[in-house]
Parts: sequence; structure tokens; C-alpha cells
Amino acid sequence: MIIIDIKSKEKFEIEPKKSGQNYTTCPACSAERKHKNAKSFSWNNNEGVGYCHNCDRTFGVMREEIKPVEYKFPAPIVEAKAYSQGMAAFFMNRGLFESTMKRFKISEGEHYFPQIEKKRNAIMFPYYLDGKLINVKYRDGEKNFSLTSGAELILFNIDSIQKNTTVII
Repeated sequence: MIIIDIKSKEKFEIEPKKSGQNYTTCPACSAERKHKNAKSFSWNNNEGVGYCHNCDRTFGVMREEIKPVEYKFPAPIVEAKAYSQGMAAFFMNRGLFESTMKRFKISEGEHYFPQIEKKRNAIMFPYYLDGKLINVKYRDGEKNFSLTSGAELILFNIDSIQKNTTVII
């Protein structure tokens, strides 16, 4: 990966080992240091920024290196059929009525849970952004949870706050 010193515009090549925060030798100053293997350089691979605690240089990723994230979308949810007695009882015990379930388009269906390596009947919580289905959270009766693999992570019911200027979470 090619990175650039923000002030001098000098280019360097680095090879981050993992996503997130990496600690390694500085590509700019380590060769001249007495302790050449000192890990004074911190690089955040998710944000594309880095800083050397020895030479005080700040680095960024070259624009052509930035690749947009391509999220997957969940399969469309089939129009809600009548809720099963078990699901209706589950929500009624929590003070949630069928009208609330319909408003948020909560439904049920079969889903594969990787943690138990089985398909199970699951409650499906759809996550919408601007009316478009972005993700689905699945929950079975034993509190196993799953999200659509590779889909964007957003807040549940985020469309309801879009027009507000202040939101308290």
C-alpha cells in the first residue's frame, strides 16, 4: 500500500498485517535510527491514517488506494404472513403488540445460524435506510443472533430520525 507524508508529500510503501490498528517501524525514519526495529509507527488500516511517535510525521493513504466498500444486501423479505402463536406470545410478554410488529415490518422465517450450524425459525428484524432494506437481524428462541453477512451495519429504525435536528441515543 502506498501512503503519503501529509506535509512533505513524500510517498512510502507499507504492508499492514491486519485491519484496524497496526504498530510497526516507521517507513520514513526507522532506517536512520539507532534502534531500527523500534515500532514507533501506528497505522490505522480502517481509516487510512498513521503517525510516527519518533519523527512526528502524519501519514495518509493515497487517494487511488481508497476503494469503496461494497456491501451485500439481504434477500428481500417475503410479505409478512400471520404471526405464529409463539412469536405473538414472545412479543406480548414484552408489551409489544401486533400493530407494533407490523409497523416495523418484523416477521419470522427460517434462517441458518452459524454458531449452532443449524437452520431455525427466527424473528427477522429488518433494517431500512431511506426505505431500502439494508440488513436483517435474526433471533431464534434460544437467543442466537445473526445479521446478514457482508451487509452494512446501521441503526434499527434510523429512518424515523432522519428529519430531526437533535437525536438522543
